[in-house]
Amino acid sequence: LAQYSYQPRRINIMSSSSTIINSGAKTIGSTSFCGRSTSQKYYKYVSYHDSSVVSERSQASVIILFVVNILTSCTDYSDLAAKCVAGQSTVFAVVDNNPWSMVKISGEQTAEAFNDIVAHLNERLGQTVSSRAAIFIGGHSDGGYSAIAAMQENGGALSFKPAGFIGANPVNLRAPGVPSLKIHCPTFAIGFTLETCGVPVDQAALAAYNITASRNRVLMQIVNNKMKADDPDQITHCIFASDGLSITRTPHDGWVRELIGKFCTLFVDSVVTGDYTSKTQYEDAINEDRKSLVNVFFGAETATAEESKLVSCVIS
Repeated sequence: LAQYSYQPRRINIMSSSSTIINSGAKTIGSTSFCGRSTSQKYYKYVSYHDSSVVSERSQASVIILFVVNILTSCTDYSDLAAKCVAGQSTVFAVVDNNPWSMVKISGEQTAEAFNDIVAHLNERLGQTVSSRAAIFIGGHSDGGYSAIAAMQENGGALSFKPAGFIGANPVNLRAPGVPSLKIHCPTFAIGFTLETCGVPVDQAALAAYNITASRNRVLMQIVNNKMKADDPDQITHCIFASDGLSITRTPHDGWVRELIGKFCTLFVDSVVTGDYTSKTQYEDAINEDRKSLVNVFFGAETATAEESKLVSCVIS
């Protein structure tokens, strides 16, 4: 842990002094008119940080590299990123590993993008990041799967070992799926008890948590099967993307992403400081009126779910 430069015990509060800065979408590499890559790498990204905490004089001690889902872009996760960096010494980079296509599942493309960012850290993310920052990787759905596939333990080409994995219901509906892979680093996964958007519960976040070898693992499982399948306020697999997919907004959007931000802070702190966060600390982060809607699996526990199905997402 001494390899990291870190400001411990951060406060996860979006205060009046918090100013979330985004870099704007940036493109690395290029494609020809027909979409074939004209360089070894081609990706887009946008990074976020809280300027009340992070600056050139007070560099970010944590970097989160997060790959988008199918049909989304690097500009579609602004609220999730903001919740994870507010009040934090963190830069959150949302990465589109395959901008020309809706397919984001390639571990090779994700490794190329992540390796390039890490190799050119200040050029890509600015002088506000420390060269000794702890680097976490992850993503949403297909993008989350690609981050796992990029890991060295799965034969991936990632040039570094991540400090941790943050998976927003990572999945690959084709073989090999998440259950067949390995995760050797600590894991924070977010999943559901009800299948939505055609993503089976046992093939996504639940599987990512269960395949994690580290005992520093936590699953934030949203109990969305307490809602009716045709409920317009149903929490779905697409809730992580606040700006894409033409999702019908629901009253749950705000609290779900806010809670992810709280869990993310606890998780990152536990990894980088070496202070083992308890299950109780995660449970205490859930507002009293939401406790029945969130299960927490932690450490040596095996995650389970009584799965039911909802075939499609709620799309406007």
